[in-house]
Amino acid sequence: MNKKRIILIAVAAVIIVGGGVWLFGGAKAKHKVTYATATIHKGEISESVTATGTIEPVTEVEVGTQVSGIIDKIHVDYNSVVTKGQLIAEMDRVTLQSELASQRAAYNGAKAEYEY
Repeated sequence: MNKKRIILIAVAAVIIVGGGVWLFGGAKAKHKVTYATATIHKGEISESVTATGTIEPVTEVEVGTQVSGIIDKIHVDYNSVVTKGQLIAEMDRVTLQSELASQRAAYNGAKAEYEY
């Protein structure tokens, strides 16, 4: 290859690359931003949704007792819906009655000692 041919190829390559940059990568027109205005009116917002699916609770509550003992009867099943004040289970009364008698005796003893 002679020098003249190399220079000609180099100039052609520069022209092709320059043309490509000018054609494809030139400055793009900016998009004009448009604004719309509206008058506001005071009113009520109502929202309703009709859908099918499964409802899951945000929180779950574990129910416990303040005393320990043996459960005699259970009145609800797992995942049952319960309301405030509803009886869920009954504890064995024999154990609780003996604990109550013991606590009453301790109370009466402390009361008698206080009054003496």
